[in-house]
Amino acid sequence: MCPIAPVTEDMAEYTQQCQDAIDAGVEALYLWGVHADELVEKRPEMIRRTVSTMKSFDVPVGVAAHQLNVIEYCERERIRNDFYLKTFHHHNYPSATLNYDSSWCDEPEKHIEVFSKIEKPWIAYKVMAAGAIPPKDALNYTFSNGADFVAFGMFDFEIDEDTRLLNEVLAQENVTNRQRRWFG
Repeated sequence: MCPIAPVTEDMAEYTQQCQDAIDAGVEALYLWGVHADELVEKRPEMIRRTVSTMKSFDVPVGVAAHQLNVIEYCERERIRNDFYLKTFHHHNYPSATLNYDSSWCDEPEKHIEVFSKIEKPWIAYKVMAAGAIPPKDALNYTFSNGADFVAFGMFDFEIDEDTRLLNEVLAQENVTNRQRRWFG
């Protein structure tokens, strides 16, 4: 769960949202990507403070991002988060170069390079580029290039088919013998 309260100097509202989530049974927290993207540009020191606030609840803590510089900052500054959530997909679809809202991964090859050096679980999201990439293609690309988990949008009637595709992809040699070891 990601608190969406503002990240402020006193952290009061943010801390309260964390507490409310824990009281409701949440077992992990993460810094919302919208906050992380903004903080890394304007107040990067607040990323460490926010992660520390969430860590005080004694649950796994992640950092989400739309921009790769957030992940690079966290690694460079040795932020003590437990996992990452990062947008990730290839650009092999018709609208990739048009800069529509389907493009959430500006340099996929750089993502692969950066995450190859990170020893924390990586949850990839927006992997189908707003439906522009078919599910099997998205799963194959993300897992073969280093993601450990995928946040994958689907309707209830797609669960059987997508589960079959997932099992098929996870059995492929390019996924089982990928370069980045599995975390998580």
